[in-house]
Amino acid sequence: MCASHISGFRLGEFTLYLKGIEEIKFNRFPSATLRGAFGTSLKSTLCIHSAINANCEKCLIKKTCAYYYLFETGTDLHGENNPHPFVILLPLELANRTILPGEIFSFHLVLFGYGLDYLPHIIYAFENLGKKGLGSRKGKFDLVEVKFVNQEAEKIIYFESDKILNNEDQNYLFEFHNDNGVVNQIKINLLTPLRMKNEGRLVTEVNFKIFIINLLRRISKIAEIHCGEEIAIDWPELLKIGEETKVISDNTYWKEYKRFSIRQKQEMLLGGLLGNFEVQGKFRELLPYLYLGEIIHVGKSTSFGFGKYQMQIIKKEESL
Repeated sequence: MCASHISGFRLGEFTLYLKGIEEIKFNRFPSATLRGAFGTSLKSTLCIHSAINANCEKCLIKKTCAYYYLFETGTDLHGENNPHPFVILLPLELANRTILPGEIFSFHLVLFGYGLDYLPHIIYAFENLGKKGLGSRKGKFDLVEVKFVNQEAEKIIYFESDKILNNEDQNYLFEFHNDNGVVNQIKINLLTPLRMKNEGRLVTEVNFKIFIINLLRRISKIAEIHCGEEIAIDWPELLKIGEETKVISDNTYWKEYKRFSIRQKQEMLLGGLLGNFEVQGKFRELLPYLYLGEIIHVGKSTSFGFGKYQMQIIKKEESL
C-alpha cells in the first residue's frame, strides 16, 4: 500500500487563534457550540435574504453559496446525511471553562477538497462571530491569526493586523509513506465520542469491522463529493481484514452529551463511545486509511468534533 491508493484526496489542517475580549463560557462539549455559532454567522454574513431562516433550497444562488456548500450537504440514496467538507474541534480541556478577557485560545479546522476554496469565507464568518459573541454569555473575541498545519511545520497564513490571506502553493494532498513494517497489533484511543450506525442502529459496543466500514465509507464519500475523485477501495480484502481482527482489550464506555440545536431550536442528546480498545490482526493494507481517519474523524456528527481518534502501534515486526 502506498500514497497513490488514496491519490486525489485533498485536505488542509488549520489552527485558528482567538483572543477573548469578554468572558466566554463553554459547556461540556464546546466544539458543538462553536460549530453551531459558526454556521449561523456564516449564513447571516452571506445570505442575500432578509430572513436568516430562509429556505436555502429555494435560493437562486445556492450553487455558488459558501454556506449552502459547507452546511447543506444533503443525503445519499439510503437517506444518510452526506459528510460536511469540514471538521471543527476545540481543545477538550476547554469543556466547562470560561475564557477570560485577553486570553488566547485556539481550535482545529480541517477542510476537505472543494471546501478549501471557502477558507476566506470561513475566516470572515469567524471575524463577524467575534463581534456578535460566543457561548452562553455571548462573549466577544478577536480572530488573531490562522496557521496552516502540515507534518513538517506550521505556517502563518493570516494576520488580524493586515487582513491578507496568504495560502497559495500549499500542498493539500494526503500523503502516506509506508515504512514496510508489519503491524499486527494496534490501540485505538477514542478522544471524542465515536457515534456509528450499523443497519440503522447506533453501535454501543466495539466492533472493529463496523469501525472500518464506517471509516471507508466516509473516506469514499468525501473523496467523491468534495474532491471529485473515486478511490479504488478493495472492499472485499479490507473487510476480510476487519473480520479477521480480534479485539483483545476493550476499555470503552458510552457517554451522552446534551447540545442545543440552533436549527431545530431544542436540546438534543448525542451519545458515543469513549475510551480505548486494542485489536490484533494484519493491518498493513489498512494503515493509510487508519492514518487518514485520524485527521478526518469517523462516524457521525464529525463536523463538530465527534469521532476523533488516535492510533497507537503496539506490536510491529520490521521487514528485512
